[in-house]
Amino acid sequence: MTRPAILVALLAFRLLAQQSASKYELPADQRTGTIHRVFVLCHSHLDIGFTRPPDEVARDYKDNIDTAIRLTRENTDFRWTIESTWMIEEWLRRTGDDALVAELGKMLRDGRMSLGMAFANMHSGLMAAEESNRLVYLGEKFRRKFGIHSAVALQNDVPGFTWAFPRIFAGSGVKRLITGLNLFIGGGNNLGVGKDPFYWIGPDGSRVLTYFTYDSYVEGSRWKLGGRYPIEELEQSVPRRLAWLEKNGYKYDTYLLMASPGDNVNPMGAFQILERIREWNGKHPELPMKMSTPEEFFDYLTAKYGDNFPSASGDSAGFWESVKLRAPEAAAKMRQVSNDLPAAEMAATIASLLAKVSFPKFDLGQAWRSLLTFHEHTADADEGWPGYFTRWDTDWNNIAHYSAALNGFSGTEQIFRRSITGIAAPEQVAWLPNPTAGNSSTATIVVYNALPWRRSGPVEAERLPVPLTAGGAGNQRRGYGRADAIRRCAWVDASHRLLGKRCALGGIPVVLDSKGGGIDSGRAGRIPAGRDVGQRGIDHCDSRPQRATADGAGRCRQAFWQAVPGEQEGRFPAARYRSGGSESHRWSCHQGHRDGAYGVVASAHGDHTLSRRALRRSAI
Repeated sequence: MTRPAILVALLAFRLLAQQSASKYELPADQRTGTIHRVFVLCHSHLDIGFTRPPDEVARDYKDNIDTAIRLTRENTDFRWTIESTWMIEEWLRRTGDDALVAELGKMLRDGRMSLGMAFANMHSGLMAAEESNRLVYLGEKFRRKFGIHSAVALQNDVPGFTWAFPRIFAGSGVKRLITGLNLFIGGGNNLGVGKDPFYWIGPDGSRVLTYFTYDSYVEGSRWKLGGRYPIEELEQSVPRRLAWLEKNGYKYDTYLLMASPGDNVNPMGAFQILERIREWNGKHPELPMKMSTPEEFFDYLTAKYGDNFPSASGDSAGFWESVKLRAPEAAAKMRQVSNDLPAAEMAATIASLLAKVSFPKFDLGQAWRSLLTFHEHTADADEGWPGYFTRWDTDWNNIAHYSAALNGFSGTEQIFRRSITGIAAPEQVAWLPNPTAGNSSTATIVVYNALPWRRSGPVEAERLPVPLTAGGAGNQRRGYGRADAIRRCAWVDASHRLLGKRCALGGIPVVLDSKGGGIDSGRAGRIPAGRDVGQRGIDHCDSRPQRATADGAGRCRQAFWQAVPGEQEGRFPAARYRSGGSESHRWSCHQGHRDGAYGVVASAHGDHTLSRRALRRSAI
């Protein structure tokens, strides 16, 4: 079946499922009477590009939040939750009215509106450690800006999440999590509503009080709560829904009904829900409904029932992440950014402190934002949901996602190369970039380890100048240095304490010269056993290199790096290997492998010819 046919089939299945009797209902006469009240949580669900191209979605959130503020101002019983911090960031970019910003802040502080602390709804199974740690950075910025103490995050639509979430959220001051699971094509958990909410326990013991619904963030629509349904349908649905919840073990007297009016939908849809709630309460005072924020629901439960909620641990990620493969080049580039950006940020920090190179705060922020946006659950590339886009919309949506991803990749590359140049050759920063570097007869390679432990594993230098590549211009893209082009080997490595955190500035500048020659580490020729090839450094912020020696086997050793010689003892660092039936040489350095670690190789000389490449994941 072709992909369009699959999408049409899925859509038909989804619509059929919505029209048929729900599996989350039982006959009304099976009610036990446990639930006495329903809190209704209204919000727009963020899809960055699912309903419209991403730039249009961003612009629409100006009107969206403006409308939410107006409705809250005009209706004392209206409550609104801004699901993700991406939404409010886009609103602030387009709002020049200080009084309106102040009014939003007051509504947030007064509890009439709420702000979810997560950046967006994420494909968390794809996110690396440091990227995940920054999921709440933007939320913390808004805590400070508005003077709020929000401790709730929402993760909706995606049917499963990484086990790292309890640590990430708890460590970021988020104590409560709401997940509106969309299970129409799989996913979810096997806990049952008898354990809703529950404490999700992370591998390190961190915990976050987690509420979930099996019928998604638009569960209110499934209950027939909204302006398009007559109240008679709501009156038939509610007893059946409550019967299912009560018979399956829901134990509290108040239920939180997630009632988003839709994906990127204007809050006027929530106002129609409020009008139906008012009508319901006029007819059914025995089972009142009220609009609520997440904080109001959690505060009520803990005040009445204490903190003795069930607990569970484990991972539920990986159900939807494969959609990122629909944009394979962008996915590959962003995986590299995920690996390299922490190292680039560390290099930029060191360069700013030691070499007084300007710290690229804005550019780093944009790179991190690009990475998080790519791992948002709708940021990929395809033909779109059937009927949503015209051909032009589809083309632009794909281009916009691809461009945003490649901007993040390019920014990371540029930040890293400039920072490494600032560390190894600060006098050359002013001359970047050098467009004639590709034909240079010399180049400098710097291997940089951003971590405070020794590593092993090969690295490869790419984009060497034409005169230095094996076989000349024909092999330029392979970028392997000629063995006889290795001119000097000089060690630069130091351990530093920066801002109270231990970090390592590791480097092995190697100057390649097209005239050929052996190793020059102070003297030409072999490196004798025990010979110092660097000076001893100290454990604070300076740039003096660490002590490094070579043993009798010709293997250079020092605090963080081991450089492996070529087949001729003492010749460093060429290594022979076979590729395509012919022997070539490459420069390699072996580092200690550790999952989630970062290491890179980059140009640091004025000719600036080398890109850098992530370390391979295999240890040698």
